[in-house]
Amino acid sequence: MAASLGHRERVLRSLERKDIDRMPVYFRAEPPVRERLKKELELKSERELAAHFGSDSVQLLVKYHQERFRQSAHPRYFYDMFGNKYQRVYCGEQSIEAVVEPVLQGAESPADLGRVAWPEPGLIDMKVSRSEAREARESGLAVYGGVWASIFTGSRYLLGEEDYLSALVANPSLISALVARLTDCYLGLNRAYFDLCAQHLDIFYFGSDFGIQGGLFISPAMFRAFYKPHLARLAAQAKSYGLKVMYHTCGSVHPIID
Repeated sequence: MAASLGHRERVLRSLERKDIDRMPVYFRAEPPVRERLKKELELKSERELAAHFGSDSVQLLVKYHQERFRQSAHPRYFYDMFGNKYQRVYCGEQSIEAVVEPVLQGAESPADLGRVAWPEPGLIDMKVSRSEAREARESGLAVYGGVWASIFTGSRYLLGEEDYLSALVANPSLISALVARLTDCYLGLNRAYFDLCAQHLDIFYFGSDFGIQGGLFISPAMFRAFYKPHLARLAAQAKSYGLKVMYHTCGSVHPIID
């Protein structure tokens, strides 16, 4: 058994299948819970919250110039960086966010992808992102980071749920073009972010929910045809910067794990 290890070393050694002193820990909670905990525990930052619960790692979220997103005058509505319109639905302090106006609603061919104002690297607040990455590295924790490159969930949001699931069968050329273009967008954003921040990161962390409670959202054949090659592109880019790759998905996805 290895002697007592530092947080970052513990995480990296576990990924390399080396001896560790204990299982690495990662603390995570939804935003309302995190804010309540910080208030009740009199903590000032996400890093202090992670440390309070003995976490060995911390996740960085890429910071964007939110003022450059399309703005809504109504507090229950907002737009993401692609131009999709969302509605917030509240239940007490909790809320869920649902796309009510997909920017590609009604799209029928790859030519329609030109309707999206695809985000450019200038949308990233590089000053804040670099400062937060440097502070995270100085904490001694393993640092997860990178653009949340959600090519399955994100492409569904762009087209709309019902149209998207129908198009997987009826219009596969549209889905292929959309997923490829969205991946290109994420690669461009990540390249700019990694050029500035990769030296402070350990792990590129991203994901999409390919599973539901009892199985896959789509067939294994669809996963391998439409998404797997582009997940490989995203992973290869991160590895070229010397980063490990961590992928999140909810649900039962064992049929697509070799």
